[in-house]
Amino acid sequence: MSEFRFNCPVCGQHIATDSGSSGAQIECPTCFQSIIVPQAPQAHTKYILSATQYIKPQPTTRLASASFPAAARRRTFVPEFFVALFFVCVLGVVLYVAHSRHSRSDSASSPAESTDALASSSLGTNWRLSLAGVSFPDVVAAGRVRNENLTFDRTYLQNGALVLRQGAVHQPELAVNVYFPVRESQALAGRQFNIETNDAGMVPRIVLRWKEGDLQVAQSFTNGYAMKLDFGSIAADKMPGRIYLCLPDVSKSFVVGSFNAEIRKLAFPKQ
Repeated sequence: MSEFRFNCPVCGQHIATDSGSSGAQIECPTCFQSIIVPQAPQAHTKYILSATQYIKPQPTTRLASASFPAAARRRTFVPEFFVALFFVCVLGVVLYVAHSRHSRSDSASSPAESTDALASSSLGTNWRLSLAGVSFPDVVAAGRVRNENLTFDRTYLQNGALVLRQGAVHQPELAVNVYFPVRESQALAGRQFNIETNDAGMVPRIVLRWKEGDLQVAQSFTNGYAMKLDFGSIAADKMPGRIYLCLPDVSKSFVVGSFNAEIRKLAFPKQ
């Protein structure tokens, strides 16, 4: 059996196992959460797999089907005038609904179109890994990750990590995680980060997470990216900030705009 590595979806701990353990339920040695070992990857894969958090199934309830007696049909005499009036009313309703939908589509663009416009206005036609002349766009943080338009459902800070994610709570469709060399998120208040592609030393680690079928896949960057990130002051257990992040992956992923991250408590391993 071949050995492979994967990480915990809760705390990010890397775990090594063999292909015979795929599908088994284990306990993370760091955060002690119940997780399910992913399927072994194909040989020579460059991605780090992510396990699935085990969730107890909820009891299902079955709604009793109600039977309704069939309505008896009665033939009634309807004058031609009322028949014509009925069809005129139906036609009027159809035309009104069609006009309303057309008006809404003209006045509000779709999320994909909004993100495409964001890409055009924020980065222009040239994608570049440079902070020269960079300014924060006046938009809510969004972007494009692995050729998919991205708007965030949830943004939070926990254990010194900034998490911007889209999709389900336990298994996000797409996520961008920024890991800082601090333990407490409050230590990031008021700080600024300007990371160039050739910077060395203690720079934040960037992790992209996405789904491929039922698997959670991750790609990590410890250098080669460009990021400008400013944090504001804490207010009502939230910390505002602005981000400009360009990654050196094949799809040229990026995230730009402002956010207001929820500050979550430290997560400690169970004793």
